[in-house]
Amino acid sequence: MDLRYTREKLTSAVCGMAQSAASLQQRTFNAYGYSLIRLTPEDFPHELKLIFAEIVEAMSAGEPGVMAMSDAEAEAIARKIVHLYDEVNARYVSTLE
Repeated sequence: MDLRYTREKLTSAVCGMAQSAASLQQRTFNAYGYSLIRLTPEDFPHELKLIFAEIVEAMSAGEPGVMAMSDAEAEAIARKIVHLYDEVNARYVSTLE
C-alpha cells in the first residue's frame, strides 16, 4: 500500500469536486472516473476498504445511473470521498513525522 499514491488520487478527486460548477452527481462521477478508478481496495488501510467499496459500488451503474441519483445520494458519495481523503491524508502526514 502506497499512501502517497492513494493520497494523490484522493486529492485530485476532492479538488476536482470542489472546483467544478457541474452538478454534484457529475462531480462525483468525474472524481471516480478521473481519479478513484485508478485505486483498488489494496491501496487503503483495512478499516477504509469498506468505504472505498461502497463508492465503487455506487459508481458501478455508470454515468446514467450516477446522473439518476438524488442529490442526497450524490452528497453521501461525495462525503465518503472527502472522508477517505481526510483519513488517508492524516495517516500519510503521520508517516512524515
